[in-house]
Amino acid sequence: MKKLLSLSVTIFTFFLAQAQEFSNKDLQSLVDAERAFARMAKEKNTRDAFLANLIDESISFSPGITKAKPFWEKLQPGTDWLYWQPVYADISTSGDFGYTTGPWSYSKNKKETPTAFGEYITVWRKQADGKWKILIDAGISHETYAVDGHTVTTSNIPSQPSKPAAKSFKDELTAIEDSFIKESPTDILKAYTHHASAEIRFFRQNKFPSTSVEEVCKTSDVFSFTPAETIVSPAGDMGFTYGTVNIVKQDAGRQKTGNANYLRIWKKENGVWKIVADMIT
Repeated sequence: MKKLLSLSVTIFTFFLAQAQEFSNKDLQSLVDAERAFARMAKEKNTRDAFLANLIDESISFSPGITKAKPFWEKLQPGTDWLYWQPVYADISTSGDFGYTTGPWSYSKNKKETPTAFGEYITVWRKQADGKWKILIDAGISHETYAVDGHTVTTSNIPSQPSKPAAKSFKDELTAIEDSFIKESPTDILKAYTHHASAEIRFFRQNKFPSTSVEEVCKTSDVFSFTPAETIVSPAGDMGFTYGTVNIVKQDAGRQKTGNANYLRIWKKENGVWKIVADMIT
């Protein structure tokens, strides 16, 4: 009997350890919300999973910048399956604003081998009823990559709530974003070097996520960003900006111009706004 009891305690402890990665309960609840979102897509369908987690303000890149809820409402529930899991998460000191990133895969149905892969970023905000809801959802595609088997990690740089200033938190971050945008067309490496966190993660189409500013900025392309919106946590220590970006490429001596969307997540580090996640679709 004692052996059975001991075995039961060991099994319970093991599963508890698997379920509880973070001492920060708010951060853990954010990760749990992302996992529940993915689980609903698996157990029910992708459309209904999104609609259960969206609010009227939710934005997605589908592929243009659009209100996410009407986009998903127009679709019919299908058998295709979008599967994903978080591998990184961070949260504001307010405990009600944060984001997750991780790999995704797409299959025509749950029994077939995935045919597409990529990475996502989801920004979440906790509602008055305590439920996490999506503010923005965006992703890129890249080559085959396993969705399962990854440990969820978080930032080694703790957030610190901002002190109220003459400007609102939103105006403050908007000004920083504008500063970055002005630097970008003339020297993209300088702009990112100036504003990037030591923990920055870059997300670029057809490439795996990168943490190297030099690697990502080793390009002759010219980037011109046009911001659409800035949203900041109540604590003023984390926020995001998104909009469109015009990219001018040199191809065999000729210029080619294309447009994309961007999502940039900022975090206050020692009182200074730094980019912690940067996605161009």
